[in-house]
Amino acid sequence: MSIVSLKIHYALLTLVELSFYLNAEPVQLRDIADRYSMPSKYLEQILATLKQFEFIQSSRGVNGGYSLSKHPDDILILDVFNSINGTVQVDPKIDNSPLELFWKNYILNTQSFLNLSLSEFVVKHYSSNRLTYSI
Repeated sequence: MSIVSLKIHYALLTLVELSFYLNAEPVQLRDIADRYSMPSKYLEQILATLKQFEFIQSSRGVNGGYSLSKHPDDILILDVFNSINGTVQVDPKIDNSPLELFWKNYILNTQSFLNLSLSEFVVKHYSSNRLTYSI
């Protein structure tokens, strides 16, 4: 079983944010940090990891910042977890346990969630929870 770290939380928030700017100018680190109240230095470390694993790219200059280097359909939540925390363990030894059925259901549900693409994640678990305002 894995516990979701703050690092994973910030990485997913960042990728979701960048997915909203898919065909726009790169997003600056401070804008992401300010929007979600993240420490800039900590976010910088996370962005370096996401860049190392080729989820994002950066550009320099006045209009520089960060953008996705892959389409959101091509980024799996599992790959993000693995890049930030190492391999996600969702298969505990459960044979012949009174909790076997519970753990098998947990594993199936976790695997199906982690195998979502970033696009699917945004549609199913992010967009529906955001408040929208019309004027």
